Amino acid sequence: MAQGHTHEQPIELRLALRFARVGYYLAAIVGAVFTPIGYFTFQSPDFAIVSMFFALCYLVCAIIATTKVAAWARLLMCIVGGAHYATTLFFVGPYAGLQAFVAVLMAMPMVMFARSELRLIVPAYALQLSCIIAGDVLVHR
Repeated sequence: MAQGHTHEQPIELRLALRFARVGYYLAAIVGAVFTPIGYFTFQSPDFAIVSMFFALCYLVCAIIATTKVAAWARLLMCIVGGAHYATTLFFVGPYAGLQAFVAVLMAMPMVMFARSELRLIVPAYALQLSCIIAGDVLVHR
C-alpha cells in the first residue's frame, strides 16, 4: 500500500495521511512547549527532559513517515502518544486533569487511519488502551 500522497488513493486514506502529518508536528510543538512549563512551573528538570524527549520522538515519527515504512510511523505515533500520556501522568499525578487527554488519545487512530486499514486500526487502539491502563496503574501504585 503506497503511503505517499497521490491522487489515485481513496480520499479517506489521503485525509488520514494528512491528519497524521499534521499530528506529528502538532504533538512535537506541544511537547516542546511543555518543556519549560515542566521545568519552571513544576520545578522538575526530569519532566522537562522527558517532554523534550517525546517532542523529538514525534519528529522521528514525521521522518519515518517520509520513508517506505510510513504505516509504521502512524503506529509508532500511537505508541509515543500513549507513552507520553503515561509518563506525564506519572510526573504530575492523577489530580492534574490529564485524564481529559484520554479522549484525544482514543481519537488518534480514528483520524490517522482510514477505514480500509483495519489491520492497522485494531493494533493502534490496543496500543492506546495498554498505554492508558499502564499510566493509570503507575499513578495509583
